[in-house]
Amino acid sequence: MKLTVLDMKRYKLWMCVSCFFVIFQVAAQVKNEKETRVSQSDFPKAAIELLVTLPKSHKKIKYYRETDSLKVSYEAKVKLNRRLYSIEFDNNGLLEDIEVLIKKKHLDKALLTTISKYLSSNYLKFSIIKIQKQYVHTPSKSISQTLQSALDLKNDCNYEIITEVKQGKQYQIKELTFDAQGKFLSERTLKPSSYEHILY
Repeated sequence: MKLTVLDMKRYKLWMCVSCFFVIFQVAAQVKNEKETRVSQSDFPKAAIELLVTLPKSHKKIKYYRETDSLKVSYEAKVKLNRRLYSIEFDNNGLLEDIEVLIKKKHLDKALLTTISKYLSSNYLKFSIIKIQKQYVHTPSKSISQTLQSALDLKNDCNYEIITEVKQGKQYQIKELTFDAQGKFLSERTLKPSSYEHILY
């Protein structure tokens, strides 16, 4: 059966759309962030209104603008109670999440075992570089509740793990997210340009 010219055009259009969708899906799984230091005056007003409510004992806040292939966001980094906090906002200054850097030894042993089992079953080798508690802001909580959970280091959070993994003959840096019970949620590959600032 011969295809008409119209059928061929439809087929080519369908192929183009399909290829674009696949490329978009792959790109969404690769983290290629660029982080630029900005002044407080360049930070969204709504975000500043939240940051001024932080305990007065905090160290100087550093302000950043982040861009990746999908969006623009803002991040404030601050040291409080000897802990490093990263407070992330969307382009309008609305709170997205709060991340707190923790040490591996402070991770619950059962949780660490669950996460390690996932990593060892999915990669030939792995080495954990960085662990953060991640408090995602949701409509079910007020902003002050999300902030207080992070300040109190409550365990109703996700865990963001930066790890170097070996797949086949290649080594890659991955960002993996797990829930409070250690259930795998998501994974992104970090490009070298993003890796430069992940240590804080």
